[in-house]
Amino acid sequence: MPCESNALPPSQSNPISALVMEVMDSSPPEKDKKKVKKLAFKAYLDDKKAKNELVFLDGSFSTELEKENVDFENHIGWTAYANFEFLDKVQAVYESYINIGCDIITTNTYHHAYETLAPIYGCNATNSAFRAAINTAHIARFAHKNEDNVRILLSIGSYAITQRDGSEYTGAYAATVDPQHVRRYYLNQLVFARPLDYDGVIFETIPTKIDVEMIINAIREQSAIHDVIVSFSLNKLNLRDGTPLQDAVRMLLNVSQIIGVGVNCTNPADGVDQIKSIVDCGWIDAGKHIFIYPNSGEAWVDGHN
Repeated sequence: MPCESNALPPSQSNPISALVMEVMDSSPPEKDKKKVKKLAFKAYLDDKKAKNELVFLDGSFSTELEKENVDFENHIGWTAYANFEFLDKVQAVYESYINIGCDIITTNTYHHAYETLAPIYGCNATNSAFRAAINTAHIARFAHKNEDNVRILLSIGSYAITQRDGSEYTGAYAATVDPQHVRRYYLNQLVFARPLDYDGVIFETIPTKIDVEMIINAIREQSAIHDVIVSFSLNKLNLRDGTPLQDAVRMLLNVSQIIGVGVNCTNPADGVDQIKSIVDCGWIDAGKHIFIYPNSGEAWVDGHN
């Protein structure tokens, strides 16, 4: 399990910035924290649906972080690198999405994986920077005049992010990976998340049936985790390992903690059929929600996105 009490300090070869040290162990602003505790994310979504109103999510974190001149391309933690070294840039990305009217921002924790970052930074610093990424989202929300309208989702990337080979777009590991290794990955991420302050959790770019099974296993084991969304990586109407989308959706249908499913990094031309496929499973009739956030039509080809 992540971060035992005797965990090593961060490596001296990977110093954490002074700003991160200041924020990482702080709590969200009190005004913001009190408001978050009064809000139920599913009730918020239910209200929006009753009014036939759309909810707008943010977009790519990596694209916007690049605009802030953060070079994370060759770091094993990808954009999570900024949680240790450039937290002011992370806040700038959050604020940029809030300022253009996004209703939901996702935390810069998609790539913040214990098993890849703890060997570099140590357990304590890895956990603390994870907290800092979330607290900074609260700071960004608190600074906005319409902070009541902004929700924060904790982002957890698929097991594929530990491979650093584009597996979220291929599901290549599905045939050989030990399912219990995948389970431990998700369980570790949820142990990170359990004591923190956010509106919901979103598992993103989920490419295989094994991931779906182990997410269900992990959230049932961590029963305090609530308002969960699972967003798939698809090739047309199948997960990347060939599992039909409808089979994956039906696996999630009766899991009470899961309130929504989604599709991300998908070709816009496929989006309507994907939504219809989810609806046909009885997802909306069950009182749950659908999220879709496509890309620009690009595809993963020969190792390049």
